[in-house]
Amino acid sequence: MTNEEAAAAQVARNTDYSLADPVSVLTRMLMRAGDPEDIAIEKARKLIQSTCVDSADGSPVLGKEDLGETFLIDPDDVVARRMILADNWELIGLRPAHALMDFEKFLPKSVSQMAAAKMAQGACERVGKLPGVMFLGVTGTGKTHLMVSMLRKIVTDAWMKSSASTDIKKVTRGLLFTGVLEFLHAVRRSFDRNGADPTEIAMRAKVLVLDDLGRESTTDWAMDELMLVVQRRYEMLMPTFITSNLETAEELHDRYGDTFLSRWLDTKVYEMMVVEGPDGRWKE
Repeated sequence: MTNEEAAAAQVARNTDYSLADPVSVLTRMLMRAGDPEDIAIEKARKLIQSTCVDSADGSPVLGKEDLGETFLIDPDDVVARRMILADNWELIGLRPAHALMDFEKFLPKSVSQMAAAKMAQGACERVGKLPGVMFLGVTGTGKTHLMVSMLRKIVTDAWMKSSASTDIKKVTRGLLFTGVLEFLHAVRRSFDRNGADPTEIAMRAKVLVLDDLGRESTTDWAMDELMLVVQRRYEMLMPTFITSNLETAEELHDRYGDTFLSRWLDTKVYEMMVVEGPDGRWKE
């Protein structure tokens, strides 16, 4: 049962139906949390219908079966928690451009995009466990969108289920999204600075997303840094999620060689697929 559903029950319970439309009340709450108006209206109607259950005295309540108890969550707390999330996505490496990327907004237009979405959603159910995922394919087919959606769902689910005293940094610890170019740049900058080692952080992350593999230069130094991360995570059985504009295993082999490819083709460690479809960044 989601916290939005709990919030819907709370709204339904506390609303004087003679004075206000509960759907309107919940719609406003969902819009404050970031949903567009049309999505908020549809979601509000479904939540009101699905979460209000008559109790012995006729009032609507919501039971949390997995805890064996009835609970009600203040809708303002849900909004506050979402606002905290919105202000802290950078803790896992996400940027403002990623704010609109989630599974609900991903609109697959091909069979492979549908399969990729299912694969990414499945990864949310096995946080920190193998296999990782590698999406290959041309620009604009939704590879980054799906990886960001996966991380956002992992963090959102954990945060919304956490206690009121939980620090957001505890929820985001060990999750990292980074572009390959950004990662290599951070490593270079760390040579002249004291502080955290980007390579060590990437190697130890519980869940690591490397975006846009293949855009980096093929220098020995860059290959060594990437191989260090991939090799260590392979040996420690830690899941790595990768997107690349390369399109085939042959292209991966030509660019990175046998050692890299043998890791990525190990089906116990990676699920690999080519994501095909129209460029979603272009509007007809």
